[in-house]
Amino acid sequence: MNNCDLFSSPIGLGHVTRDIAIVNNLKDLSVNFVTGSGAAQILKKLEHNVDDVYNPPSFVVENTTFKMYAPIQQKDVEITNIRCTHNISTSLLHCK
Repeated sequence: MNNCDLFSSPIGLGHVTRDIAIVNNLKDLSVNFVTGSGAAQILKKLEHNVDDVYNPPSFVVENTTFKMYAPIQQKDVEITNIRCTHNISTSLLHCK
């Protein structure tokens, strides 16, 4: 069985809900989600393995203009022995 880390965007919940559906249909993979915020809370409630390490910046859209209020702050996540990389929607899957 391959062990994989899957980064899932925590900005909104659409990314993580699609990623959950994909992971639930993968065979012979053990997946650990790497995300943060509400996405991490949903994954924990669904009993998925999750590293809650990413805090997206605060932002709003005013008059069709994107405004960011805080710099991106995140913890370093070390991923070693990467054997394959696949893009899944806006997510990134690293298999070890």
